[in-house]
Amino acid sequence: MLRLVVTGRNLRAKTFYNLLLEGPKAEYVRAIWDNLLLPKHRFFYWQIVNSQLITRDFLCKLVPLKNTMCPVCEIEFETHDHALFSCIFAKQVLEDVNSWLGVYNWPILIADLISRCRFKEKDLTNRVLNMVIAATLYQLWKYRNRCILS
Repeated sequence: MLRLVVTGRNLRAKTFYNLLLEGPKAEYVRAIWDNLLLPKHRFFYWQIVNSQLITRDFLCKLVPLKNTMCPVCEIEFETHDHALFSCIFAKQVLEDVNSWLGVYNWPILIADLISRCRFKEKDLTNRVLNMVIAATLYQLWKYRNRCILS
C-alpha cells in the first residue's frame, strides 16, 4: 500500500518515486563508495561485488576463446575468484600485503569479501583496511591486464 507524501500542498515526486522503488538494500554500499577510496577503486570495487569484471569465463559465454586459462599463472580456468584470490600470483601479493598489515585473514571468495564489507562509517581502522583491500585488488587486476596486453 502506497502512502502519498505531501508537504504543504505539494506532492514531493522524489519521495513518491523512492517509495515505489523499495527493495533490499545492500549493506556493503558504504564500504564500496567510501570517500577514502580513489574513484577508480570505488568503481572497480563495485564491479567486483557485482561480478561484472570481464574475465575469460564471462567472455567464453559470448564468443569462443582459444585459451580460457588465467593469463597470469596459466594453470587454472580464469574466473573472478581465481583472478583476485586464488591465483598463485594473487596469493603471493595478498601474503605480502598481509605481512605489511599485520594479521588479516584475506577473503578467498568474492562472497567472503562482500560479507566483510559491512562496517560503521566512523571506524577509521576498518575504512583504511577497506581502502588497502580495494587498492590491492585494483593493482592485481591491472597486472592481469598487463599480462594479456604484453
